[in-house]
Amino acid sequence: EEAEVDIMNKPPRASSEGIFARGLGLNVGLQGAYLAVITIISYIIGEIIQTGSFSMVTSEDGMTMAFLTLSLSEIFHSFNMRSRRKSIFSMHSHNKLLWGSMLLSFVLTTAVIYVPFLSNAFGFEAVSFVEYAVAILIAFTIIPIIEVIKLIQRKLGKCGVDLWRFANGMDDSQVTVRDYEAPDKSVGHGMTAIQDLENDAEVWKFILELCQDIGHRLYVF
Repeated sequence: EEAEVDIMNKPPRASSEGIFARGLGLNVGLQGAYLAVITIISYIIGEIIQTGSFSMVTSEDGMTMAFLTLSLSEIFHSFNMRSRRKSIFSMHSHNKLLWGSMLLSFVLTTAVIYVPFLSNAFGFEAVSFVEYAVAILIAFTIIPIIEVIKLIQRKLGKCGVDLWRFANGMDDSQVTVRDYEAPDKSVGHGMTAIQDLENDAEVWKFILELCQDIGHRLYVF
């Protein structure tokens, strides 16, 4: 996979950061949970198609559909992982090796189900076309779901993600001593107008009030 175009614009990782820092651990957990959910859903649908009801018994069709969904969702998910934040539909380059791997995986996965000696060896059932299509459709949902998550993360930005992590007790920042005082990076002052400033006279009046306020603060301190 080629490096992303803006990779040199990203800040370097600190040597103290772990592998799952910067939200990677959260992403792995959420994506893994979703894969588990759709695999179970696929099994339930397979059992219902085979028996007409869901009764928590061993279902050959359910096991085969669950295998299909889990295998194919991992294939589809590999396209999501081309970028952690960017939409795969906005990427102009194409990874030919990834496409080739996907086609080969499709062929091998299908062979395990429909080639008799392979299906017997793995204990799978030759499911119908409808069951096969449903399993593929369920597996494909990993792409739009991850696209929505990426969109939310892009809208929130780094500050939004950090705020969400702090609100949920996820803080891996470095611990400092109690009397430590961080150096001032900048000093600023601002005011908020109670209404829109529509002409130059209102703008200059507001700037004058701001200057007077700053002068008063400088005089006091």
